[in-house]
Amino acid sequence: MEILFRNKRNTAKLCMKVSCVNVFELEEYEIRKLNQILSYNDGYKWEPVRTGFAYDNNLPLIGA
Repeated sequence: MEILFRNKRNTAKLCMKVSCVNVFELEEYEIRKLNQILSYNDGYKWEPVRTGFAYDNNLPLIGA
């Protein structure tokens, strides 16, 4: 699964690769990375997307 980050204008900006298939199973380090990205980028929001979303939409993919 990947986590998609969108800015204030709802534009897709980047994806983060995570090890699980359900947001309720995120590891502690993945949650810390997600919160870090949100704290650095005011107004960003996130949503879970399928694996391969970043590749199909030409978005940067980072690891947790």
